[in-house]
Amino acid sequence: PLVGGERHEEVPGTGGESARLVDLRSLLGEGPGRRDDGKQQSENQESPMIGQALKGKVALVAGATRGAGRGIAVELGAAGATVYVTGRTTRAQRSEYGRPETIEETAELVQGAGGQGIAVQVDHLDPVQVEALVARIGREHGRLDVLVNDVWGADILIEWNVPVWQHSLERGLRMLRLAIDTHIITSHFALPLLIEHPGGLGGRDDRRHRRVQRCKLPAVAVL
Repeated sequence: PLVGGERHEEVPGTGGESARLVDLRSLLGEGPGRRDDGKQQSENQESPMIGQALKGKVALVAGATRGAGRGIAVELGAAGATVYVTGRTTRAQRSEYGRPETIEETAELVQGAGGQGIAVQVDHLDPVQVEALVARIGREHGRLDVLVNDVWGADILIEWNVPVWQHSLERGLRMLRLAIDTHIITSHFALPLLIEHPGGLGGRDDRRHRRVQRCKLPAVAVL
């Protein structure tokens, strides 16, 4: 998973959620933390290639309008990746969530961080839209190296301090569809393209230490 290390800059529109998102130096084994030879690396030892660690790689962050999705997209951009950022809210149209953040803003933040940000309006509950998105990525780049499922947008549907039998069934089922179905639909269409090009990043957490190392499979982060 795309989690590890610490990064203390706050990305606008994430509500501070990016403060502990990703330290790509540790994630790639190229910065502070444990090195490939198992020795500890000091804080002032920077990798000269960290800015281009994901140069040439293509990422899809589904649900990148705000919050953690936006923060992850920006971090991928900071490592040089081309990042497709999707969501329902654009500058021309808001989703039912009614928040002001847009996917265009996220793409601009990715661009400003050093990557290439591509905003695509997608409702990830619609298989036709998701299939078209993945087809576009394949057509434009011929590969997908990182998939991040971060779709949510259901806060407005939650009825706090209400017994489950009194909670709106319609709103509850809508919440589950946004939280679960979107991820299944996105993975269904994106995984075939993702596994076409092995050689990405793999993760391990064995309780003794956390380390993300290179492996023969692409990186998949499902949040």
